Amino acid sequence: MSNHLIFVYGTLRKGEQHHHLLHQAVCLEENCWIQGQLFDTRWGYPALLLEKGALPVKGDLYKVTSDQLKKLDRLEGFQ
Repeated sequence: MSNHLIFVYGTLRKGEQHHHLLHQAVCLEENCWIQGQLFDTRWGYPALLLEKGALPVKGDLYKVTSDQLKKLDRLEGFQ
């Protein structure tokens, strides 16, 4: 089974609505930053566009399995 790195910045962060989906994932770093721009999707969660030189976006870095990633994909309607 493969592992994947994901950067979470919205409802998947600790204390947020969907964080329970990461309860078996490995948190590698909390409160880290990536350069990008957040957009309102109007679907209840933001989208991140990676962009060098843009404002920093705060989030957390996790290692997840392929099965965990599939669950996260279902949450966001990506199948």
